Amino acid sequence: MAFLFYLIPSLFDYVLYGTFFIVGYRLAESGADALTASSPMAVWGIIYALSAPLVGRMTTEKNAGRLLCLSGWGTAVCSLLFILYKGVWAQLLLVGAMGVISALYCVPFQVRAGASRNGTSPERAAGLYTFSWSMGTAAGSFGFGCLPDAAGFCVNALIGILMVVFIRQGKNDETRNEEKAYPINGKVPERMPQVWLFCGAAAFCMALTGALLPLRGVELRTGVFLSGALLAVIRLVQGLLALALIGGPHLMWGRGVFMCGTLTGVGGLLCWFLGSSIWSLFAGAVLFGLCGGIFYFSLVFHALSHREESGKYLGINELIIGVTGIAGPAVGGMAAQPLGVPAVFGMCALLLCIAGTMTLLLIPSEKILQNHPETIKERS
Repeated sequence: MAFLFYLIPSLFDYVLYGTFFIVGYRLAESGADALTASSPMAVWGIIYALSAPLVGRMTTEKNAGRLLCLSGWGTAVCSLLFILYKGVWAQLLLVGAMGVISALYCVPFQVRAGASRNGTSPERAAGLYTFSWSMGTAAGSFGFGCLPDAAGFCVNALIGILMVVFIRQGKNDETRNEEKAYPINGKVPERMPQVWLFCGAAAFCMALTGALLPLRGVELRTGVFLSGALLAVIRLVQGLLALALIGGPHLMWGRGVFMCGTLTGVGGLLCWFLGSSIWSLFAGAVLFGLCGGIFYFSLVFHALSHREESGKYLGINELIIGVTGIAGPAVGGMAAQPLGVPAVFGMCALLLCIAGTMTLLLIPSEKILQNHPETIKERS
């Protein structure tokens, strides 16, 4: 069942972000310094950024299912080891192992989702995948906050086993569905360089704001609940927009989608730069969530549209996500100390504006056929 298959990103990101939360909490509770307590995501990001391109080069449509099963079993084993080993270095080592497991899940899942099976297509795979992991990310730390330490990791282990069940169920149900990506002048245009330029800047801003928004909430005394709600709104909006974009894949080849992504992203950042009320914070979250939906959808859609190169392209995508996930919080934290958090949001708005403008200038001026249904090959 395709529904069960697309639950896998929600399950895995629930495990991953719940692990980040509880390991950081454990380290802080044990008396570790601030740098050590905040290091789990950085350790994961470094290992993930190194692993993803390698996994991308080795992943094919034929072996993607086996790699996904391996990630499920690895998730289960690592989760149980977190219960047994609570030392600082042991936990950081296990977080590093989760970086490798994440690469074994993320790239093969996207390749398998876009492999013209289960009645899917590049746009459907991109939309459902983005929506699913966005929801899992929002739920991860909340779930661990509601469960005792060991119980949370036991649930994670069961989720890893459940992932394997869903993967095998999807393999049994899959049916071949031949389709072509939406070509211009008879072929798929190359958009990955422009996509990487825009999405690299957007991913950097997303990672930076995710680290600084809680601090801004403390400055404005919004409370823990509203600070968490801001991040949840961003994920919810980006997931819902990704679902909506499934219905308009022809839009992804032109300049308009990147223009919208730039305007909404810059608008959201300016709300945080100029505003100091709870309303400006939430208005910025909605606008920046729209930008997030566009750039995450674009990354997956354009990579899957190039069937022969999709594994390699997806590996590069995840390398960008991994690197920006480390660089964004690091740069943001260093810049916020002398300049203040609002000024950093303003600098991000300038960066995204420059990257978006360059992207628009670099996209070839090919005219998209207005009657786009005629450019879509019939699907059998």
